Amino acid sequence: MHHLTDSAGQLALLDATGQKVLGAVLLCDTAEAQGPVPMTGGDDGVWRGRQGSVLLEVRETGTGTDFTELSLLVVPHQAVRVERVGLRLTMGVGGRPLLAKDAQLVALGESLGAARRVTELGQLLDAGEGRVTLHAIGALLKGAAQALLVGIGGVTPDFPAITADGETVEIVLEVGHSVCQPVEYRLVIGLSTDPFALLESYGDLLARNGRRVGDIPTGWNSWDYYQGAVTMDDIRAEMAAINASPLRGKLKYLTIDMGWENCWGDWRPNRKFPADYAAIADEIRAAGFTPGIWLAPLQASTYLPAARHDREMFCRGADGEPIIAPGRTSYLLFDPTHPRTEKWLHGLCCELRQSGFSLFKIDYIYRNYLDMIPQFHRPEVGRAAAARRFLEIIRNAIGDDAHLLSCGVPLPAAFGLADSARISTDIHNFWGHIRNSALQLSVAYWLGGRVWINDPDFALIRSPQTSDDPYLNVPYQRTPYTGEGFWMAGDDASFEELKTWLTLVHLCGGSLFASDSMPRLNQLGWHTLQRLYVEPSPPARPLDLFESAPPRLWLAEGRLGVINYADEPAEIPLPGNTPSRVTDFWTGESLVLEAAVVLPPHGSLLLKV
Repeated sequence: MHHLTDSAGQLALLDATGQKVLGAVLLCDTAEAQGPVPMTGGDDGVWRGRQGSVLLEVRETGTGTDFTELSLLVVPHQAVRVERVGLRLTMGVGGRPLLAKDAQLVALGESLGAARRVTELGQLLDAGEGRVTLHAIGALLKGAAQALLVGIGGVTPDFPAITADGETVEIVLEVGHSVCQPVEYRLVIGLSTDPFALLESYGDLLARNGRRVGDIPTGWNSWDYYQGAVTMDDIRAEMAAINASPLRGKLKYLTIDMGWENCWGDWRPNRKFPADYAAIADEIRAAGFTPGIWLAPLQASTYLPAARHDREMFCRGADGEPIIAPGRTSYLLFDPTHPRTEKWLHGLCCELRQSGFSLFKIDYIYRNYLDMIPQFHRPEVGRAAAARRFLEIIRNAIGDDAHLLSCGVPLPAAFGLADSARISTDIHNFWGHIRNSALQLSVAYWLGGRVWINDPDFALIRSPQTSDDPYLNVPYQRTPYTGEGFWMAGDDASFEELKTWLTLVHLCGGSLFASDSMPRLNQLGWHTLQRLYVEPSPPARPLDLFESAPPRLWLAEGRLGVINYADEPAEIPLPGNTPSRVTDFWTGESLVLEAAVVLPPHGSLLLKV
């Protein structure tokens, strides 16, 4: 347990023996003044400082075995632009540095930055000219004897950023807008010798901001196989194939992804679908599925009539003109703080919900788009609050009983609103995607079953061995896979590689959505895929998270996953407490294990233990 105190105008974190383990300096940059802020007080549990006309208060709001929770209150005397506010931590114990440059750093719930995997701090510092900045919920640094976690403690109107330089760690809120009334930010600092306990306790702490975690959602989604080419006839064929298969009754949701809309911003069905929402939803329900739909509420096509004649709904740049954002085409960006945008989006989602859609996949509220916006219609609203406003409007429209999947939305904006959240970039049936997703799943495992249901993206199995389809993917430019750029690079993934992917999906313990063309799978594809839905797994812990990237050993209650990511066979030692007699999850075969297993390149074992 750690407690806050002060020394010579600076804050300090003390351990149970009274020893200083961290120094803390309050930072605040405004239009009036910048830099560190001396603090006084503490007798009443509140430390106070002032930066120009802004009063700042820090108080300890909770302590646990590993964490200290802090409230940072910003109180402007008058409206003032605040650029950033936060803490700089000096990592020292008895004059010795807490963490050396060989400490391992990982961003937690990252949307932007350099460490969406466990990486040595010194390597990042060398690449970043002595500093590394992460845009994330938090960050964990693991040293030889101690791990430090810093992060936000809940919903925040502005995005956090964590910066490390080898001697200090800063956690700040990137405000960048006018503040005209008091704003509270909640921060947490954790120290432990057990980094896994630290991560999982942080997940429990953030879960106080979450919704009740419900049942694991299952279903089929149109995106990965069809992408924007999907038609209603395709949907009918997929439903018929599922209902004639062993998966009948096991896939709850049938979700129509991108490709159904007239254009972005005009969310009427296009000519490939019935013109009426209810007609689409009724047909899906009649086939035994719960209808789901995909939306991207931030962007609007420049061809939208409102873009020509109703520009007040859209975000403006510093020149006062609507921002033109790049993407699949040129877009305007809806301003979620404008009353007309709020009315339009609420009405759209109400109509979809009343027509029978019960799962809403919300996408493309990307951080890089939000960072293009200098100010919203309501200038006091921060970027994180604006991203969250989209989800608030949608949740209010669809009700608490609909499933909201946050996909492509910065994770801090989704607390308490999303039922499930994507924790990785898109999966496609290529080894590079599988390996990349394994890295991302491993550093977000601690969110699953706590804050929300983790969504690993689709459970794919189509390959030359599991499908007779001559066209396994939409047309794309083929490029070699070299281990760097992975996007749809290299050959189509093999059956064994995709079985490794399904092993990861299973061990994620999260959403289970197929996205292959089901009529085009052969018996091997069907047989393998159906196993996922028979015995779901709770979220697994990546045992060697800090030794191997991606982790090769994953352990959940009753499950052990062993994966070889190398391009050559590898002998992988098993955890010491692994029973000698186990069962292969995929085949049901009984196996007798020794101290290690040898796996082929990109191969895996999923064991029932």
